[in-house]
Amino acid sequence: MHDSLEAINILFKSSVEAAHTAAILIEPVQGEGGFNVAPVEFIVELRKFCDDSGILLIHDEVQCGFGRTGKFFATEYFDVEPDIITMAKSMGGGFPVSAVTGKAAIMDAPAPRGLGGTYGGNPLGLAAVNAILDLYEEENICARSLKLGEICKARLNKVKNE
Repeated sequence: MHDSLEAINILFKSSVEAAHTAAILIEPVQGEGGFNVAPVEFIVELRKFCDDSGILLIHDEVQCGFGRTGKFFATEYFDVEPDIITMAKSMGGGFPVSAVTGKAAIMDAPAPRGLGGTYGGNPLGLAAVNAILDLYEEENICARSLKLGEICKARLNKVKNE
């Protein structure tokens, strides 16, 4: 963790000024090449760095969001609030949708028609998301994810210890 923070500091001293950086985007839980969970301390320090430098912090929840970690967003495991969260995949249950949400001051900043998106406002996509949200609530998907995670961990630990 310390090496990563030091690398960020070196980057901003040698390659680009923080004043010329709009945002830092991070996946709190990476799903490629295994599942790599960022240490809580790192995310907390990164939030502090962004605040001190005037840089937005974006959490990419495209792969790990919507109950896959046992909480609706993986971000909920960290003691920080990102400025923006990106979402897709699980929010549509297979239907191609995506979303960007964030703090009101950021999301309200663009002028009317100043933002666009590939799937913006598609009625069928919105219906799919609403159906998925209902399903998550009705079937208590987050609790189910936690339970399945505990079962998997127990089985993997058993194999590891054999």
